[in-house]
Amino acid sequence: MSFRFRKSWVAAVGVMLFTAMALAEDWQRKAVELYPDLGVANSPINKKYRALYQERLRTNPAYFRLPQWPVLLAKEAFIQVGAQASAQAAPVATAPAAAAIPPEPPEMVAGRKLLISKCGRCHDTPNARVEEMTWNRWMMKWRWKAELTDDQFQQLMEYANKLRATPPPAAGTAANETPQMAAGRQLFETKCCRCHDVPSPSRVMESTWTRWMMKMRGKAKLTDAEYDQIMEYARLKREAYMLKMMR
Repeated sequence: MSFRFRKSWVAAVGVMLFTAMALAEDWQRKAVELYPDLGVANSPINKKYRALYQERLRTNPAYFRLPQWPVLLAKEAFIQVGAQASAQAAPVATAPAAAAIPPEPPEMVAGRKLLISKCGRCHDTPNARVEEMTWNRWMMKWRWKAELTDDQFQQLMEYANKLRATPPPAAGTAANETPQMAAGRQLFETKCCRCHDVPSPSRVMESTWTRWMMKMRGKAKLTDAEYDQIMEYARLKREAYMLKMMR
């Protein structure tokens, strides 16, 4: 290896490391902007954030491959702190036993994990419920870049087929849904779902969702404020879904 080549290689690695560090700092600043208490050393959200960081570092190092992990981790800490505070403030009551949820078949669990690891590491986790023609086009386009083996390719195709054959989970209001998300959900249901069988924004890639919104905002007669509100609702739903999938 020549000296000139080694020098160029070291410079390229240095640029990559600098870019990665700058990107991480940007997401750290974004997390503090969204959750100001994160910057207070002894605040509950700061303590929970640090505890979650250590736990995730020990149990799931792949979590930190997501560039936006500081924001996702801060959101998870915020939700858990809020849930704990609500539980402490709420009166003790005997609730009826919840109906048992049937376990997810092993092949569906494996397919979902493969989808996240092979597709979600570079893209927002795609919605495998999309129509078959669209899904097949995506898979043929990206199978080589994702370095899928024949078995993995077949597994993802079967996972998508089975997912399309099952009805999506019933929509409901989450216990930790913020007023902002509730308002966005109501607007989404009123403006979008009245004409379309629209999947949850959490299961659609950001680029696809943006394309839909740009195409339909005129037909739905959305004001700028309503458009921004639905886009923010979709972003929050995707973040919550990604948190759930990465646990």
